[in-house]
Formats: sequence, structure tokens, C-alpha cells
Amino acid sequence: MSANIRDEELIRLINETGYVTIQTLAEKTFTSCSTIRRDLQRLEQQGLIRRRHGGAESVLTLRPTSIIRRQLGQSEKASAAGKAAAFVRPGSTIFIDASTTAQYMIPHLSGIENLTVWTNGIDTAMRLTDARIRAVSTGGELFAESMAYVGPVAAEAVRRVRFDAVFFSSAGFDDETVSDWSEAETVLRRIVLEQSKERYFLADPSKRDKKFTYIVCRTGELDGIFCS
Repeated sequence: MSANIRDEELIRLINETGYVTIQTLAEKTFTSCSTIRRDLQRLEQQGLIRRRHGGAESVLTLRPTSIIRRQLGQSEKASAAGKAAAFVRPGSTIFIDASTTAQYMIPHLSGIENLTVWTNGIDTAMRLTDARIRAVSTGGELFAESMAYVGPVAAEAVRRVRFDAVFFSSAGFDDETVSDWSEAETVLRRIVLEQSKERYFLADPSKRDKKFTYIVCRTGELDGIFCS
């Protein structure tokens, strides 16, 4: 495959899913990882892609910061979160991920007795504390893109807990899967899903029918999807 044709294929693959690892790009173009790294460096200099976390992401679908994401789809997120909160029972131990959508559940949880909420989100933990809800943080490596804890320390923390329910969001979903562009956050979500008796997914309509590289779970594995 010539360099020009490979460049076109790399851009197509990256734009198609939003984020692709170097290893995947190398396999799909039958090229070495070292060559792909050089290609990505050149493409980034041309403003065609953006290198990120062992791979590259599309400049067409760059993920907004958590501050910006919190301002997007507020009414839809609040509606979905209000419906999801109705499934939280007194005395339960639940997990809420770092997503801005799941944070909208917090005002609905303050009156639930003996509730413990685990989270890997820094901002989520602070908002839970402000609402006087018992919050437990996973700790771990801080993932700056979403201000979420990920990695081995966070994974080991959640493996020691059996959750009554998990409430989470992701970059996209369709009729078959829930997916995300972040490998690190996906790994942690999968572990929490395994540790949870009930699994609930929250999203605003903008995430419907969007597919990303990493599959979090199959929609058939969920106990509920809240999308307003």
C-alpha cells in the first residue's frame, strides 16, 4: 500500500469511528506500528487527525471538555437521569460513572436513606458530597479528558465491591451495543458492569446510533436504557 493510499485509509478509519489505536491501524493497513506512528505525526501536522492515548482521533468528532459537555443537552440529560434515579433503592450501594449525564441523578438521590455511591469521577464525588450523599471514590490514574479515575488502582477498588446497580453513560449506542472512544474508561466500566446486580444506561439523544471503537456492553445485557 503506497503512502498516499495509506494516508487516505488511515483518515477514513479514524473519521469512521472517532478514535483508533495504533495497533488497529497497523493491522488494518498491513503496516508496522512504527510506520503508523510516523504517518500519524505527519497527518497531525497537516491538521487532518489528532494523536491521542496510543492512537489517533478524528478532528471532526473531538470530544468536548467536561465543562462544555455539561452544557450540552441539559434538559434531555436531566430527564433521563430523573427516570433512572427512580430505580435507586434505600440502603443500596450503587456506582455512578464520571459522565455528565449521570451527574444529573444527584439531586434526586439526596433523600434516599442509607445510600452509598461509588464513582470514578472527581466532579461527581464533589457534587455527591455537596448533596450530603455518602460518596466513595475509586482513586487511580486521572484521565484528564473526562476527569475520571481509570487504570489498575481503580479496577482493583471496584473488584472488591458488589454493587446493587450501576448507572453510566458513554459516547454512543445503537440497538446492539454501547460503545466509547476511550479504552481506559471502557475497561473500568466493563468491570463495574460485572460487579453489578442491575445495569442502567443513560444518554441524551445525540448519542443514539453512534458507534465507537470500544464496546462497553451489549444493549441486551442492560436492565434499562434512559434516553430522553
